[in-house]
Amino acid sequence: MEGTPTNQQALEVVNQLLFLPRHEDHPFPFNVAAPLFPANVNHEAAWGDDTLRLNSVPLPAPSPNMWAIPPPGFGLELRGNAGDYYCASNSLLHDILGRSGMGIPISLCIIHAAVCQRIGIPVHLLRMPMHVMNGVIGASSPYQGPPARQHMSHAELAALGPSAFELYVDAFEGGRTQSWEAVVCDLSERIMLPILFPPGVLNLQGYLFRMCNNLFSVNSSSGDLASMHVVTQLATAIAPEDPQLWDSRLRASLKVQDCADAEEALRRFSMLPQDVQLEYAHANYVPSIRLQIDQVRRLLNRNGQ
Repeated sequence: MEGTPTNQQALEVVNQLLFLPRHEDHPFPFNVAAPLFPANVNHEAAWGDDTLRLNSVPLPAPSPNMWAIPPPGFGLELRGNAGDYYCASNSLLHDILGRSGMGIPISLCIIHAAVCQRIGIPVHLLRMPMHVMNGVIGASSPYQGPPARQHMSHAELAALGPSAFELYVDAFEGGRTQSWEAVVCDLSERIMLPILFPPGVLNLQGYLFRMCNNLFSVNSSSGDLASMHVVTQLATAIAPEDPQLWDSRLRASLKVQDCADAEEALRRFSMLPQDVQLEYAHANYVPSIRLQIDQVRRLLNRNGQ
């Protein structure tokens, strides 16, 4: 590039790296067994405020079998899994990066945003009707390189309208970049409804909650009770004020006959404000669930477990 590149030109380089086809002799870049983050990192502190920011989380030291830059003209070939959209592995970043290279819009967008934010391109995850895309702020501005920190809080980002994002990136469609007008046209055709409200910036809780919802639906449909139970534990850690999540965790615990976790979920549900409990459940909810736990415990005792 001659002169100072723009953020859009830097974005094009990232998109080529992530989405162009892989060279047939080029190994997959990640070692699935390698940890993505060191065990001693305080992730909560690393995230900072509620904004989804990925440029500040430390990566482990590179090793020869963990990273490999594709040859010129080739990429990592990350792509949307349209053929098996509801496969659970599409929502698991270690599977996408270490095995399949395929995901759904939100998982591919988070990988794309992670790379862009880490090298200083102002990219943010945006929730759309039945879709997730990345928005680029200041695409025509000079590329400044990796920033020391992000300067906009989530509240500031959330207040931005569509015009603040000069480009929209569809990671599910191979990193295709569009204007807001083109996005509105495409989404309106896809969902067969007019787009009446602007995109919203996904914060950390919103992103994680959406991922958990996806996994819960997939595991519920496939009958994978153990995985469904794990997802409900993650979801209640993300949004502990939501009574429906504690109810889902309770029911998943009972299905896998984990009485201890069911007791914990019931205890946490009982700690919610009384009006919140009654808005979601009937007055006899807690004693009826306790009765179910006792029934499962008696069954386990009879079977010698």
